[in-house]
Amino acid sequence: MQTIFNRNQLKKSSNYYLDIQQGCYKNFSIRHIQGYDPDTATTPILVSPISQAYTFLSSGTQLYIASDDNGDNCTVKIEYLYLDGTDRLPETQEITLTGQTQIALNNANIIRVNFLSITHPTSLTNASLGDIYIGYGSWTLGIPTNKVNMIESGKGNSRTCLFSTHTSQNAYVVDWNIAYDGGGSANAICELDMINGTGVEKNITTVVTPDGFQYEPLPALKVTPNTDIYVKCSATSNKKVWVSFTLISEDIE
Repeated sequence: MQTIFNRNQLKKSSNYYLDIQQGCYKNFSIRHIQGYDPDTATTPILVSPISQAYTFLSSGTQLYIASDDNGDNCTVKIEYLYLDGTDRLPETQEITLTGQTQIALNNANIIRVNFLSITHPTSLTNASLGDIYIGYGSWTLGIPTNKVNMIESGKGNSRTCLFSTHTSQNAYVVDWNIAYDGGGSANAICELDMINGTGVEKNITTVVTPDGFQYEPLPALKVTPNTDIYVKCSATSNKKVWVSFTLISEDIE
């Protein structure tokens, strides 16, 4: 196995990105995590179109998926982590929706959902007809009481700005980006935070009142296994916000 890049060199050169994309470094891949909140709260919450305080699952949970439009029959790929004892292990599953009828995911012990993407759209003009939800609890017309992740109507993938490493995975966060509707007038606060295996939230960096679009490089910050990394934002005027961060994932052998 090749040794990973020099982290000081990484922030100075894009060659490592290209090398990783071309498979030159075994067990490494690049992930770009996006987030969107159409109605930012006045206190920082995890950026997601769910637009409510995000609750992390505290134990393995049976999750379901459905659309709030009964005509949806697209196929959704779900990337999640499940519990095997104390280990968090990765799994990917594809499910073809049957409208508002919730469908159980294969694993009943899910602890995190990292990403959703539509692999086969409902039609040539619509990726999906409605909002697609993953969650648990009571369901009404395809909407759960407890929402874990979602794909907005017409979009191709989820935009919950969260990535969780599994038990045999490190990650290196190299940058994050912020864009507010209204720029500096939003009176905004944006935080890049993480929770490791101890359950304690740690702030990595904070930007106060970002001016329009803002790019923040990071010195290849290392994230250890079983860690959640995410962006939280607030604004006094309930602005729309778009955020993202880029990481390099390392599967540990």
